[in-house]
Amino acid sequence: GPQTTNGSLADNPANGAADVAISATGDDSDAGGKITASEYFIDTAGTNGAGTALTDNRVATVVSEDGSIPAATVAGLAEGVHHVLVHSKDSLGLWGPVLDIPLTVDLTGPGVDAAAVGPNPTNALVSDQGNTGYLKVSAQLTDRDAGGAVQSNLIDAEAFLNPTGTPAGGTGLQLIAVDGKMDSPSEAVYGLIPLSQVKSLADGTHHVYVRGEDAAGNWGTLFGINLIVDKTAPVLGALTVTPNPTNGAAVVAMSAPVTDASLIQTAEFWLGTVDPGAGHGSSLPVSVVAGKVTVNVPMAAIASGVQQFNLRVQDLAGNWSKPVSTSVTVIKPNAIFADTFESGNTSAWSASTGSVSVTAAAALQASTRGLQVSLPGTRANQPSFLTDGSPASETTYHARFAFNANTLKSGTATALTIFQAVNSANGQIFAVQYRLNAGNRQVRAVLDRSGAAALTSGWTTMTAGTHLIQVDWKSGPATGATAGSLRLGIDATTAATLTGNTSTLRVDTALLGISAGYSNNSAGTAYFDNFTSARVSLP
Repeated sequence: GPQTTNGSLADNPANGAADVAISATGDDSDAGGKITASEYFIDTAGTNGAGTALTDNRVATVVSEDGSIPAATVAGLAEGVHHVLVHSKDSLGLWGPVLDIPLTVDLTGPGVDAAAVGPNPTNALVSDQGNTGYLKVSAQLTDRDAGGAVQSNLIDAEAFLNPTGTPAGGTGLQLIAVDGKMDSPSEAVYGLIPLSQVKSLADGTHHVYVRGEDAAGNWGTLFGINLIVDKTAPVLGALTVTPNPTNGAAVVAMSAPVTDASLIQTAEFWLGTVDPGAGHGSSLPVSVVAGKVTVNVPMAAIASGVQQFNLRVQDLAGNWSKPVSTSVTVIKPNAIFADTFESGNTSAWSASTGSVSVTAAAALQASTRGLQVSLPGTRANQPSFLTDGSPASETTYHARFAFNANTLKSGTATALTIFQAVNSANGQIFAVQYRLNAGNRQVRAVLDRSGAAALTSGWTTMTAGTHLIQVDWKSGPATGATAGSLRLGIDATTAATLTGNTSTLRVDTALLGISAGYSNNSAGTAYFDNFTSARVSLP
């Protein structure tokens, strides 16, 4: 019998919504007859002549054979691949072999595996990262048959914002394939919703719907995503800080009542009266419990004194609250630095300058080692001292150390500075000075002031041997209970007290040894031991 070739189906895959056109070519060239009939079967070839007839365009050796499968027939087929079997009959009465044309029946639209829209919640101001002025809709779509098997390629995808009813296919926001082409049964897609469309929406829950279309023409079911519109900023109540005063706490807790409590995502903190602007403070982790936000503030870098603490929070939609503030009395941990020199070296100190060493000869107060500081008494005299960088912009400072002048002489110098506190610019804050005057060992205190000349106490004579030197300094105004002051103590007795305006001064560094005041003929060796410093009080 004649051959049947060039078979095709349109549309294929088919979803039963329209007839499927069949086209083939009947060819009896080998036998020299003419094609007189053609027919098709679905899946199983029946008795010759019992199939559904096709229309031949003429009676000839080679003819075009055309027909269709009714939509209702297609809709009644199970999903999957079926076989349209076409064959032809010639003028000799012979039926030729069947031509198998595969037909994919796909009655089920693509499903949405996952979908999201963001930022979500939205305040209609914050954009998707990388897409300024838009929210981004993302989805993963897969076309499967009713049994779950992957089936047709996707050809389209769309999204809707708050649609009414079920909109017609192809009328939504166009979604495009992430890889640039719709050419597989599973596709990641995305699209952009202008923020201008969101600005007009009322606060509350809105809906974005996503769906896809497969090659059979099936649109999938709309898949809904909740989109929360929140254009209302959180409101903070009164700010409290615990503990306040901080009393040396390494971390303090800032808390405030808040509306919008379930949606707070971040908090920021800053010091002082100058607002750096939303998003430019120090970001801190935030917790929300029972309608109250709490953040923990590390205190290591915050100076002592009365400070203004400020807090602002941001909700998940991107809205910043107005800031709230409170005054906090910052008291740093009491201990600053101490060294008994029993280690045998000066490694605990920040730096060493000049002729300083730890020796047994310098041991004072029943210790085994102490600090020996020497001046050679020549034109090559250099300062000899240790540096402690532990103070951090201190507004109060206390220090005590054992001192033995030993052979130290001031020479023609007015005074040798044996202990000094300086600020971050190496400007003197206060000092303890020593001189050997007519055989008398004497010390005095020097208090630097804000915007005025330094104050100097009178000289106090000490006996030979070891003495405890203590200084107690604080920053403050010129007068009143909180006035700036410096107390010099010798062996638990107050030798001098100076007061003045030190309100702008802060201690950042301490220098132990001979750091200033020496002359070419200053000479000798002095001993220091058991140094300790603190912020609040000395033990």
